[in-house]
Amino acid sequence: MSKIQHVGADYLWRAATSPAVMAVRARAWQLLGLLPGARVLDIGCGPGTATLALAARVGMFGAVIGLDSDPEMVASADASARAAGIAGWTRHQQGTATDLPFPPASFDACYCERVLQHLTPDHAVRAVAEAARVTRPGGAICFVDSDWASFSVETSEDALERKLHSLHLAQFHNPFAGRTLGRLLREQGLGFVVTEPIAVPLTAAGALELLARTAQRAVEQKQLSDAELTRWRAAAAVRLAEPDYAAHLTMVIAVGRRL
Repeated sequence: MSKIQHVGADYLWRAATSPAVMAVRARAWQLLGLLPGARVLDIGCGPGTATLALAARVGMFGAVIGLDSDPEMVASADASARAAGIAGWTRHQQGTATDLPFPPASFDACYCERVLQHLTPDHAVRAVAEAARVTRPGGAICFVDSDWASFSVETSEDALERKLHSLHLAQFHNPFAGRTLGRLLREQGLGFVVTEPIAVPLTAAGALELLARTAQRAVEQKQLSDAELTRWRAAAAVRLAEPDYAAHLTMVIAVGRRL
């Protein structure tokens, strides 16, 4: 489980429907190579932000199963599938990435996005092994995750931005998950492994929302002074109002085939 405070379905939908994340997903699914009629597992599905689009790709003769450890997310995802009219071939259930409740070779493909950053490195290895186990020979596995070392937000307070960056990293069990994906897939014996790092531009509001939460927790935990928080907020407010604001994060796509 992540050390970061729980985020709701609304936040996950906002992130998933941002142009940057939609572009990453489009490329990931292109590399995954899904065909109509495929049976796909979405590991860490949340409120169904990916399962609905995956269901459109495989069609009514395929099947999509979303898995999440949070029963509220599962219920929300099922409600979205019913509303979209795809519940006949799309369902969601509770479970964990490190112990998938499916027999070997159950799926043509597995997809897992921004989950390993919330697991310890050892549990990340286990999650990739489980994905390989439940994928049939010849099937594809795709993991997408962040490399938070690359998180960069331009302000006039560079030293404070780097301090907040360090504190933000500490909230993840596995903040550098993205850079490890290719190695993890190869260690599980997957072949034809392809990795692609993508620089994801962040909106000013989105980047500052991330660091604003970090800053507030840092003050509460005496890691940041009130004066530093005031300086940070003032600098952030100035940059937020400027049209050439710059912030980004590298996300990595890794795809491999079960041999």
